[in-house]
Amino acid sequence: MLTERAGALLVLPVFAAGCAGKELARIPMTTEGTHEAAVQVTAAKPLSFWTYLDVEDDGTLQASYDIDLVEGGAVKARTTCNPFDVSVSVNKTEITAFGSRTLKYDGKMKCSLVPTTTGPATARVTLKFATHPKKLDVRSLTLLVKE
Repeated sequence: MLTERAGALLVLPVFAAGCAGKELARIPMTTEGTHEAAVQVTAAKPLSFWTYLDVEDDGTLQASYDIDLVEGGAVKARTTCNPFDVSVSVNKTEITAFGSRTLKYDGKMKCSLVPTTTGPATARVTLKFATHPKKLDVRSLTLLVKE
């Protein structure tokens, strides 16, 4: 019995560390637009993208991140990520009442990029809203780049 508990306690931190990855950049955003961050990348080591999302709307907000990985002055990889389509969410809170939705979580989005070289690069991120709800309060749509 003691062995099973000790094993369970060991697995949880290992699982959490594996999901988290090493953070390379944090790009805070609350409105549409393009932002950049310098990152150190390793060739062939995939980059994952997480969002720290904190919004209040009428439940219709649709948003996306268009992400370019610029290496040596040229775009070497490109992907689009949906902050509402995540494979892992942590600390999720969702409240829907009276035509209003409050949604908050850290989520690993279902997208990635693979650098072609090792060294400095730039993550260029454009946040776009496909819908513009009348009721919208974006407290955070922060993008995290992880390795």
